[in-house]
Amino acid sequence: GPWNNYVMHAIATVMNDLREQPGTTGLVWANGGYATKHAFGVYRTTPPAGGFQHAYPQDVIDAMPRRELAAPADAAGDATIEAYTVMHSRDGVPETVYAACLLADDRRAWGTSTDASLAAAMCEGEWVGRPATLDPDGIITPV
Repeated sequence: GPWNNYVMHAIATVMNDLREQPGTTGLVWANGGYATKHAFGVYRTTPPAGGFQHAYPQDVIDAMPRRELAAPADAAGDATIEAYTVMHSRDGVPETVYAACLLADDRRAWGTSTDASLAAAMCEGEWVGRPATLDPDGIITPV
C-alpha cells in the first residue's frame, strides 16, 4: 500500500546507484505511518564479511527507561519545552507548533499551538529549555 511504497522506491533507487558504483554501500531508512516504527537496510554490492544478520532490538528498546506521558488535563500548568517542530502551510508560512514538554514531576506532555506569531518566532530562535504553560487542552503558551 501507499505507506510502504515510498520505501520500495527508495530501495530501488539505492539498488540502481549501487549497480553504477560497485563496492559502495547504501542506506535506506524508513518509518511507519506516524513515525512510531523505524526500519533501515544496509545494501552493498558485495556480501558482508561476517555473513548476513538480522537483529530484533525491540526487547532492548522496551527495557529502556521512559518518561510517563501525562494526559493534557493532568499536565495543565508550568512546563519546559523539551523539543518542538513547526508545521508550515503549503505556501511556506509557519502555522502550527507541536512541542514535547517536561513537567515539574518529570512526566512528559504534548503541547500545540496554532498561534501564527508563536510558530514564526519558534522558527527564528532556539526554544528548547524555555518555560511555557499548558492549558487543560494541551495548548502551549510561552512564558
